Amino acid sequence: MEPETHHEIRYKPNPIYVVLEIIGSIIMGIGLADALANTSITPQILRFENYAWYMVGIGFLLGVPHLNGLIRFGKSMKEKNANI
Repeated sequence: MEPETHHEIRYKPNPIYVVLEIIGSIIMGIGLADALANTSITPQILRFENYAWYMVGIGFLLGVPHLNGLIRFGKSMKEKNANI
């Protein structure tokens, strides 16, 4: 009897999505620091009313493509395991 082989399937993210995720995380972190800790990391010329919360939202939106890729990968793995 032949032993069952186990092939590890790994998630290979799109490099552009990873870069967007990193940039988004940095923007979100700066926005949260400015909003919650009363810091002034952002230059004065770029500030407007509630700018920090806009930075948090934009940072989150930049991470959405990578999150979408992770969800699609998870769904495809679930379908593959259901067919086995």
